[in-house]
Amino acid sequence: MGVVPSVLRVHWACITITTSWDTAVRCHPPSASPAYSPESVKKHVAGPQTVFHIASLALFPPDGYAWAGFLGELNQQGICTSVDVNVRRLPGADNGAYTELLLRVMPQARVLKVSDEDLQQLGLGHDPLHAARTLLNDTTQVVLLTRGSLGAWCLTAEGAWHEPAPNTPVCDTVAPMATPNCSTYGRSNCSRQDRVDYDDSGLMAMRAAASLRR
Repeated sequence: MGVVPSVLRVHWACITITTSWDTAVRCHPPSASPAYSPESVKKHVAGPQTVFHIASLALFPPDGYAWAGFLGELNQQGICTSVDVNVRRLPGADNGAYTELLLRVMPQARVLKVSDEDLQQLGLGHDPLHAARTLLNDTTQVVLLTRGSLGAWCLTAEGAWHEPAPNTPVCDTVAPMATPNCSTYGRSNCSRQDRVDYDDSGLMAMRAAASLRR
C-alpha cells in the first residue's frame, strides 16, 4: 500500500554564503506536482561544504518519513545535516505519529536547534538545559537551545555557551529573512547601532562550527 503524499506545500532554497558573508539565494516556490522530495533535491546536496537544513512542517508525516531517511543517507556521505524541530501541532492530525517521527529525526542532525517550548511539547522534561544536553550524541555534535527572552545556549561535548537575548526592536521574525540578512549584519560597515549583538552571536556560531567533526 503506497503512502499518500501530504497536502502540505514545501518551500526550499539553495543558499550560497561566501567567506566574506555575501549570499546568493535561489528560492523554489511550493510545487504541487510533483511535490519536492529527497530525490528532487539530491543533486543540489553534495560536497563537504554543503549543509542540508530541514525544519518544521517538512517533518510532518507522511512526507517526513522520506526526509528522515534522507538525513540518514547524508550522514553516511559525511554531509552536515541541520534540523530545526519547530514543533507545529495541526488540528485533526496524528500528532502522536508526528512526535514519534521528530524524536526519530533529532538524533540524525549534526546541528540540532530546539526551543524550550519544543522540548516541553515533545515530553522531554521541564529542565530545558538538561534536556538539551541529553540530545548530544555521536552524530549530534551541536545543540542550539533558544529560550526567548532568556537568551540562547550552544551546547557541545566540549562545553556550553550562553548568549543573552539582544536588546533590539524586532523587525522581522520570518525565518527565510534571516539568511539574506546575515550578510548585512556581518559587514563592518553595517549601520545598525546594535550590531555588537550580532557580532556576539557570530562568536557563538564560530564555536558551534569548531565543534563539528568531519
